[in-house]
Amino acid sequence: MKKARRDSILSQESIMDATIQLFCSSHYQDITVTDICKRAGVARVTFYKYFHSIDDLLTTIFKENFIANYKKLSNPKSLENTTILLTFLLEGIYFSPDFINHLVSCNRSYILLDIFDMISEIFLSYQNLNPDILKLQCLFISGGIYNVFIEWIRGGSQITIPQLAQKMAIMLETLVATLARQFVH
Repeated sequence: MKKARRDSILSQESIMDATIQLFCSSHYQDITVTDICKRAGVARVTFYKYFHSIDDLLTTIFKENFIANYKKLSNPKSLENTTILLTFLLEGIYFSPDFINHLVSCNRSYILLDIFDMISEIFLSYQNLNPDILKLQCLFISGGIYNVFIEWIRGGSQITIPQLAQKMAIMLETLVATLARQFVH
């Protein structure tokens, strides 16, 4: 790997690691790009070379964490893996309960919708559904996952992430089966 590419990857990883550290100990509204850059040991221009904003950075962190876990699955397009996929997703987002609570209290939880859109697209990609309404189904499902997750957080996270993922998987599989019957080609 060329030195420039390796340095680029290291800079991005340093920024992401610094961000996770800061968000595990501080409120969202208290963290600035300058704070992240100081913690990561990079210049602000380096931050903006890779990310448009802190929200963009957070979305990238969540997506990369999920994708890394998704790639570990032996058969990622199996319905049996729905619970595992949801567990990976929720654990990747919920690395710090305080962090998620800060996102919700700062009205930044919409960042999670991008991630839930991604899992919905993956989940629906291996179903035999009508492509004309696939995007609407993805949006419908991701909105549902988002609302269940936010309600779980607001309710004090009474059940474990694997238990929540299992309940969500059952709901998703039931919903997809219903949608498939409703929108037959």
